[in-house]
Amino acid sequence: MGWPQQCALTDRERLPAGPVSRRPWRRLGARSTPAPVRPGRHRTGGPGPRRRGRQFPKRRVAPAVAGRGAQQCRRGLARRDHGSGLNVSLAVSPGLQLEPFWIHSQNPGLRSGGRVGPDLRDTVGVRLSWRQGDVRFDWTLAHQRGRGLQREANAWGLFAVQSMALSEHAWKPRLTSHIDLATGGAYGNPTFKGFNQLYASCGYLGEGQFLSLSNLIMVAPGVAVTPTPRTTLALEYGFARRLSARDAAYAGAMRPYAGTQHLPGRAIGGLLRVSGSWSASRQATLFANLEHFTAGQLLRRARLGSASYVHVGAAWRY
Repeated sequence: MGWPQQCALTDRERLPAGPVSRRPWRRLGARSTPAPVRPGRHRTGGPGPRRRGRQFPKRRVAPAVAGRGAQQCRRGLARRDHGSGLNVSLAVSPGLQLEPFWIHSQNPGLRSGGRVGPDLRDTVGVRLSWRQGDVRFDWTLAHQRGRGLQREANAWGLFAVQSMALSEHAWKPRLTSHIDLATGGAYGNPTFKGFNQLYASCGYLGEGQFLSLSNLIMVAPGVAVTPTPRTTLALEYGFARRLSARDAAYAGAMRPYAGTQHLPGRAIGGLLRVSGSWSASRQATLFANLEHFTAGQLLRRARLGSASYVHVGAAWRY
């Protein structure tokens, strides 16, 4: 099962544990698969060319794209990302794991910064995960080099996920947080510094795809509880800012919000995420996601508004 599909199943039960931690290459080995990136089938009031449905806000949040969008899935002409990867998992000490990795990716039709072109890059990084008692963390540092949109690509990403269990009794409350930093620079820069998250259809930053891991710094504290052995609830609020004021703010799949590359300010907005799941049996799980994106100063200057996204569904494991 590829990483986007794996995220689509596991992240219904809790907020994601990190953009790299759910990759399929988590043990020693090599992998080379031309796996298609599938955006999924959802209806939402949020931004994006691949979603159609009723708009929740009075004003719509509309990212600017060339054509119909990088992640628009069309029958018979679906976009494919090709790549290979290698990783090694090292048990440094009890509870502490170090995982260096390398990913080679090719995208013949990347859309970013108002341009469309090939993107070929190597992602080299390391993941450090630790668990001791009630405290857990999962940190990933990644560096990308290569060619993107006919320019040299040089980008960085840092993703830190932490959680701490407050009690093992009653609702088992747990404090959560994640800090995400990804470089940007698709507009007006001889070097393409926009970080490519590689798997655009995984809902690490939310199923509504209001944000993308490019030109972003985000801090998101939250809390998770387990009211019953079969029920989980999680709440999170993320504060999002753009890292570079010379580049646009990005929605999911690296789609720029229209006009933000020309405006001052860094505050993109706030993202509220509420998710819950109920397991009817070992195989069947019902889940619900509610997301509300509050437009910040930057988007309001671009005359873009807030939006909401609701998703209710079920999963069957066999």
